Amino acid sequence: MDMATRAAAERFVRVWAPAWAEHDVDALLELYADGCVHRPMPFREPHRVAVAEFRVWSVED
Repeated sequence: MDMATRAAAERFVRVWAPAWAEHDVDALLELYADGCVHRPMPFREPHRVAVAEFRVWSVED
């Protein structure tokens, strides 16, 4: 694993949990590539949505 990949992975781990807990969609979006589609559960029917849409959806339920 090169250092850029390692640094990106460490940043993802450091930022994701607090951003999710705080409903900080902007911080979450910074972790994903433009146009990324989130598939939240690998063993369920696909619920393919953009990351921002998923975060808003998950808070409303």
